[in-house]
Amino acid sequence: MQFSWLLALTCCGIFLFSGQAIGQDEEKKPITALELSRLMTGWEKEVRGRANKDDKLKVLVKKHPLAILHCDRMNVPDIARQSGFSFVHGSAVEAVHRCATEIIFTGEPGPYLKIVPSKCFLVRLSKTDFEKDIDPGKITIDDPEIMTDGVIPLEGDVFLLRVRDSANDFFVAFQVVAIDPDWKYVSFVWRVLPGGRPIVRKFPFSSKT
Repeated sequence: MQFSWLLALTCCGIFLFSGQAIGQDEEKKPITALELSRLMTGWEKEVRGRANKDDKLKVLVKKHPLAILHCDRMNVPDIARQSGFSFVHGSAVEAVHRCATEIIFTGEPGPYLKIVPSKCFLVRLSKTDFEKDIDPGKITIDDPEIMTDGVIPLEGDVFLLRVRDSANDFFVAFQVVAIDPDWKYVSFVWRVLPGGRPIVRKFPFSSKT
């Protein structure tokens, strides 16, 4: 009798372990560039559809650039990745910004936006009017909402980001429009604050000999 129970529990454990392994394998399943393109198109349609149901969001999405980042944990080809965003290049396409991004949607812990360069910092302005001109001079380094590593965003949150590198030093504001319930993507509208002018550096290309 004890042997029968032990055998049953062992078989059940093997089944559960196998099911968990299958789930992990599915999470790591490679996604082709074409499949990712279709997903991104579908997500953008979904986000715009949601925005159209809100009068304020509808105006913002039509007036300002809309960015969508997929979770960095997705197994996609490097050249097709769109999990990071460059406000200098105004693009999430890795082939455009060459990994020179300011934020990355990692999905860990939770829907997490990670700040990449050490010289950049992010300030959560909560439900501030996105289109209102924000004065960065009023923000001090002791402000409790200043973050230099990253943040877990909420839908509707407005952020101020300082973009700073060897060629740039300007501010952008962005508002989170939608976050996928399963953290597959995050979307936001963004704009460069008055006085800022992104300078795109040319990438060196190697020539074949």
